[in-house]
Amino acid sequence: MSTQSPLDRPLYIVVGLLNLESGAVRERLEEIPDRDGLFKAIRKAAKDLRPLYLRLFSLKTIGGFGLYICEPAGDYHVPVDLDDQSSATLHELFSTYSSHDVDWQARWGDWVHQHLNRASTDPQAGRFALRLVLRWSIFKLVIYSTIPVVLSLAVGLWFMFVASKGLEDSYTAVVQTAWTISSYIVTTAGVLIALLAAVTALGDKA
Repeated sequence: MSTQSPLDRPLYIVVGLLNLESGAVRERLEEIPDRDGLFKAIRKAAKDLRPLYLRLFSLKTIGGFGLYICEPAGDYHVPVDLDDQSSATLHELFSTYSSHDVDWQARWGDWVHQHLNRASTDPQAGRFALRLVLRWSIFKLVIYSTIPVVLSLAVGLWFMFVASKGLEDSYTAVVQTAWTISSYIVTTAGVLIALLAAVTALGDKA
């Protein structure tokens, strides 16, 4: 069976989730088959590292990029303390990646090849890996906390003005029943949010 020489190998990128407390890492090595394939490779790795259920139900989202040192031979991983210039560069990379702007992919592919992979196509010679930085998703927090409140109000009002027609109960009893139903919805929503927080804490650990 023939093996590829380093010169024949395609460019690549290592993308990972690093647990800063334990040092545990989950990572993927993705090939970059052409000069415009960098962002596609990063997205594929991100989807593999964070399955659909995590992307939907975790209260965190990918909010930036960092770096960690990757020593394949010694299975050694440690986060990199970035200086201002490096932080600005990674911020620019993430902004371009998030905007789906493909015009600069070739330039960023060259940057990854030179600075992260030591200008080598051999993964054993690489030095740095791209770290996915997870942050709380304001959008998800607002949506998951607002929808139950709106739903409880809608159900309460619906019961008061629609479902209660024809009932012989007093108006006070109808109001109490309506808002009791609403409180059950809010309580259930609180439990669900707690479960989502648990999914976030456990599922996004490396």
